[in-house]
Amino acid sequence: MSSADVSYFERVEALLRRSIGVSLTAKGSAFIRPAPPTAMGPIDEEGVRETDESFVNQGQFGDPSEWMDWQSMKEEMGSDIHDEL
Repeated sequence: MSSADVSYFERVEALLRRSIGVSLTAKGSAFIRPAPPTAMGPIDEEGVRETDESFVNQGQFGDPSEWMDWQSMKEEMGSDIHDEL
C-alpha cells in the first residue's frame, strides 16, 4: 500500500502506535454503550413554573437607579484599580 492510499488519520494512528510501542495490527478492547433513547415529540411542560424561584430577586439589592455607576466609581478610586481579568 502506498502512502497515497493511506488516510491522514491512519498515518497519525501508526505514528502514535509506534511511539508507544504498540503493534499496528493490535486491536484494543473497547465496550461502547449505545446512546440513550431520545424524546419523540415535544417535552411535557406540566409542572414547569413560569418564574423560577432560584433567580436572584433584584429587589434585595435596592433600587437599580440608586446603584453606583462603575465608571464614576473607578474614577473616584483613582488609577490603582485594575478591572480586567
